[in-house]
Amino acid sequence: RPPAPLELAPGEEAVWDARLALTVMEPGWSVVVEAARPVLVRGAERQGLEAAAARWLLRPRVLGLLGRINDTKTG
Repeated sequence: RPPAPLELAPGEEAVWDARLALTVMEPGWSVVVEAARPVLVRGAERQGLEAAAARWLLRPRVLGLLGRINDTKTG
């Protein structure tokens, strides 16, 4: 099941699906899933993530999990 659409407020960072932080500068944008990818939508307009300040949050999460795994191996 795809994540729910998320309305984005201009100038405010929002986290979508606990994996992607987004900031848009113009009102009316939402992030939705289309063709298994996040897409910015405003009415009939569609934009890729490059139209916003976007950063994936997976790297810190994965590094944290790997750190915990390594801690249990040395303890």
